[in-house]
Amino acid sequence: MSIQEEKDNIRKQVRRELKLLGAEEVARLSRIIRRRAVPYITGLKERKKEGSLKVAAFAARPFEVDLLPLVALMPEIEWYFPLCTGPGVMNFHRVWKTSEELLPGYKGIREPRAEAPIAHPSELDLIISPGVAFTRDGKRLGFGKGFYDYAFTLSPNSVKIGVCFPCQVKSDLPQEEHDFVLDAIVVAGEGRNVDYIDGLSFGDNAK
Repeated sequence: MSIQEEKDNIRKQVRRELKLLGAEEVARLSRIIRRRAVPYITGLKERKKEGSLKVAAFAARPFEVDLLPLVALMPEIEWYFPLCTGPGVMNFHRVWKTSEELLPGYKGIREPRAEAPIAHPSELDLIISPGVAFTRDGKRLGFGKGFYDYAFTLSPNSVKIGVCFPCQVKSDLPQEEHDFVLDAIVVAGEGRNVDYIDGLSFGDNAK
């Protein structure tokens, strides 16, 4: 079996598991993940010496972690959301009020308006990434289109974390040369709440 076939099989398996969660459980687990993420975002902000903290989040599709309430909860943060502009390419645009500024875009995903201010990936202090599956040591399996892998190549100094539900955490994942290893994983469920890779401290990575 090729690596690509192995990845596709994992994607199918995880999607089946996610569908079993149900909307209420997705909402409950998302609330837990948001609560666990707030202290680390706050820590980055407090340790950044100059300027506002720039954080990239995303608008969830069904059965993804819902991060949108963080925008209203933490208005002191400069929030940016992805807008797909071509195959494997996306820009990060400023968002202030998600209910008014996000519109259905690529594959029905809510995206910011194209006229909103843009932050280059290299300007972002923190990128919060979705994904299909993750490991405790930071491996990430995306959706196969390469959007985040490309953004990661443009943001070498940004802290990169994944957020996920317990069924998305796997013991190992197939990796290719272009696949990035994340700095941390935030997961809802039993066991550890946040896994740091290589002793990462969010504050130590603030610019």
